[in-house]
Amino acid sequence: ALPSNVRIMFEVQDLKYATLATVSRCGMIWFSEEVLTTAMIFENYLSKLRNIPFDEQEREQQLRNANAQPGAASSTPIITQGLRVQRECADGIAQYFETGGLVMKVLENAASRPHIMDFTRLRVLTAMFSLINKSITNIIEYNQAHPDFPRASDLLNKYMVNRLVWAMMWGFGGSMSVSEREKFSVHIQNTVTTPVPDSSVAPLLDFTCNLENGEWSLYRNKDPNVEVDTHKVASPDVVIP
Repeated sequence: ALPSNVRIMFEVQDLKYATLATVSRCGMIWFSEEVLTTAMIFENYLSKLRNIPFDEQEREQQLRNANAQPGAASSTPIITQGLRVQRECADGIAQYFETGGLVMKVLENAASRPHIMDFTRLRVLTAMFSLINKSITNIIEYNQAHPDFPRASDLLNKYMVNRLVWAMMWGFGGSMSVSEREKFSVHIQNTVTTPVPDSSVAPLLDFTCNLENGEWSLYRNKDPNVEVDTHKVASPDVVIP
């Protein structure tokens, strides 16, 4: 049994898979989906991006800096390198999260399309946020590996805007069928105002964004062509990098 001073709280999307025993033994607090607007979710994500470092050591450092000198230090907080990159990235993509902006328009279009999994707003937004976070992590890791030549602001913004488009395509369309996802990627190509590959050449689904220059490139150009002899195709010891 739980001690009298212990309380457990579960936050769930819905009660679709809850048993009668669970419902009868737990207190319930229900919030309508309309209470938490999409704009509020965007604002919360950008706020966390600007104020909470991804790296655990940086989070501890921020906490130590805040508690070290509660006087003068609190007025001029020390910003870690990773958090500085996060803030610059957040500033670069914030305009696309405005009400009626690009992200909201693409989200509405994705919600109208058939999905293999049940479409829920929080699920697809969480997927997109994770892909954006990974893009920012790529920049942070690059800067750490090249301290004398970090990513310039113009390249950083270009990379992040393109990766935002890429994250919407896979975050919102990841649960679609292949054919539907291809149609969705073409819709994004025709919707965005930022430079993207021409949909007549190939769907955006076939492209990725390079960290080196922030440009789009075909996936097939990133993978080397390897020729395998016909008699070795079925061999278990053949490794293709």
